[in-house]
Amino acid sequence: GTVVTVAAVTVAAVIVAAVTVAVATVVTVIVTAVTVAAVMVAAVGRFGIPITQRESVTRDDRKKSL
Repeated sequence: GTVVTVAAVTVAAVIVAAVTVAVATVVTVIVTAVTVAAVMVAAVGRFGIPITQRESVTRDDRKKSL
């Protein structure tokens, strides 16, 4: 009985460890993806749009000056 119990506990521990690693990996990937997406959106919102607006404004000013 002891051998079977030890084997069962060992298998259970291995399964729990494997599931934990798998879940941790998935969570890490999701968090990373969300973070990257958020940073990209923030970058586009903060830098992309203002830069294009500034460029269009400077072009308008140049046209006016000409």
